Amino acid sequence: PGTLDLRLTEEGGRVETWRVDTRDLAELDRGHDPQGRPMVRRALPLPHLPPLGYHRLDIGPAAGLDGTEATLIVVPDRCWQPDFLLEGRRTWGVSVQLYALRSRANWGHGDFSDLANLVDGVADLGGGFVGINPLHALFHERPDRPSPYSPNSRMFLAPHYIDVAAMPDMLDLKAAGRPLDAGDQFHAREQARHAHQVDYAAVAAAKQAAFDALYRDFRDNHLALDTDRARDFRRFVEAGGTGLRTFAVFEALRDAHAFSGPGGSWQPWWFWPEGHRHPDSPDVAEFADLNGGRIDFHLYLQWEADRQLRAAGERARERLPLGLYRDVAVGFDRDGAEHWAHQDLAPQGVSVGCPLDLRNPIGQVWGVLPYAPVPLHDAAYGPFISLIRSNMRHAGVLRIDHAFQLLRLYWIPLGNRPTEGGYIQYPLEDLLGIIALESHRNRCAVVAEDLGTIPPGFRERIIELGALSFRVLHREREADRSYKAPDTYPAVSTVATGTHDQATLSGFWTGRDVELRRLLNLYPTPEAEREAPVTRAQDREALIAALRRHAGFEGAAEDADGLPSDALIQAVHRFLARTPSRMMIVQPEDLTGETEQVNMPSTVDQHPNWKRRYSFDVEDLATLPRMVALARLLAEEGRGRG
Repeated sequence: PGTLDLRLTEEGGRVETWRVDTRDLAELDRGHDPQGRPMVRRALPLPHLPPLGYHRLDIGPAAGLDGTEATLIVVPDRCWQPDFLLEGRRTWGVSVQLYALRSRANWGHGDFSDLANLVDGVADLGGGFVGINPLHALFHERPDRPSPYSPNSRMFLAPHYIDVAAMPDMLDLKAAGRPLDAGDQFHAREQARHAHQVDYAAVAAAKQAAFDALYRDFRDNHLALDTDRARDFRRFVEAGGTGLRTFAVFEALRDAHAFSGPGGSWQPWWFWPEGHRHPDSPDVAEFADLNGGRIDFHLYLQWEADRQLRAAGERARERLPLGLYRDVAVGFDRDGAEHWAHQDLAPQGVSVGCPLDLRNPIGQVWGVLPYAPVPLHDAAYGPFISLIRSNMRHAGVLRIDHAFQLLRLYWIPLGNRPTEGGYIQYPLEDLLGIIALESHRNRCAVVAEDLGTIPPGFRERIIELGALSFRVLHREREADRSYKAPDTYPAVSTVATGTHDQATLSGFWTGRDVELRRLLNLYPTPEAEREAPVTRAQDREALIAALRRHAGFEGAAEDADGLPSDALIQAVHRFLARTPSRMMIVQPEDLTGETEQVNMPSTVDQHPNWKRRYSFDVEDLATLPRMVALARLLAEEGRGRG
């Protein structure tokens, strides 16, 4: 017991001080701290409720404020939503893997200019948003690790989404009569552009060479002369703060050390020289002093990536009521910058995954790290705040991948099977509050991907927060495995035929995913393998029954090639269009007859995950016959921009 001095410093600068006698504070409960010492928890009333935001509370004995400090976060009750959603209107949009987009100009890997063109195509068709995969920074020197869900860092952008031709320095070079295009470079790019799959190695080689040349031009003609563009670059770097610079330092260190192993093999950061294994070490500071140019190079790439994404985001805000629909992954690669920068927040020796369930009969090990809940709390949630804020940037909607992470995450010790993991609890209300606050600050709606083993009450809490639930056609079943009727879907939700981890519509219909699991030995037992095709046949019959009852389906379900007929494809989308769900996702691969899915869970090298490309050029989207017919159907069902 005693007297405490308190000082509240609000985010906007207002300061208030007061004094309390701890004996006057209401006791909440008693317990013990982590060291086992007795502890009494008391309620501390504030003189007034600060505004929404991040504030600092200093607490000390009456003799002076030299005790402790805490971050006080004041949050709204609900996430922000645009009037379009608040008024109950329903829309649809196209969701793509951006890297998979073909165009008549890209370098074999979809880019931000393709994204802007996709926005125009969807807008011309009457859609309301464009969804994309996570844009997180990856490992450009490791083309064998392309998964956007196992990133180098979730806070920053993958530079290879930059459209080189749209970079101001490229335009300057062309204007000066010094184009970059050498014959062999042009030929390599053309090969990559026409390849069946994304050739990450070729794309990385071509773009890295261009980036190096363009940065030199920027350095010599702008940084050295302190031009307007140089000042804009410095403002971007200053606004990015310590986090951005730390990332750029890591990237420069990676340039120096990545292939320093025996025989030139790739080395993760924990095998680098000891002095370079932590961002706060004196050796890292010395490296940064000696390698400022290379650090500026990586800052330059983030600046340009942000500029191009901003342009696409602004076009989406202008032409689509919900804008860009971005995605943030559940974890980060242990070899990457996010782990290096936040080593004290990441648990060692574990991976995130999921236990066995009906759809994952052997469980999954995702191979990514999470933040540990106690260190994250002790860091005042700083990295989580940065994560949400950076991924809401230039977006109208943000999807939280595996949203159950906000309540619990399934940790699996490295080297163990999914059955040998366990759930770790997370501070749900704190994390939801931060998401809601950042949602308002960024004017960005939230979708919580809530598929899998659903904790009791989680979906209800998400909807109460004003976030949209995520529903997938083939998961919405009754106890007898019949498909739920459209009117049973919640209004505050997003609906889709599937996800990147599930079969396409044609893949589902032909059983391609069932066959792949057999070929890849992914069934837990011979019995499960034998039952899978039988179950799929039953699922097809159940789907047809639901479509006949709720979507007016009639006629043949298959075409001459055994793929879903036009009538079946339209009926599936009419079924989803008739749900009250605010957002409906259209996946182009469902319209173009693709049978191969984007990613096959529980595989790494056995399946060409994250490499498949669409069969059409993005410039042609708005004229694809099936796309035009579908847009007309969706408008008839009351989905659009009006």
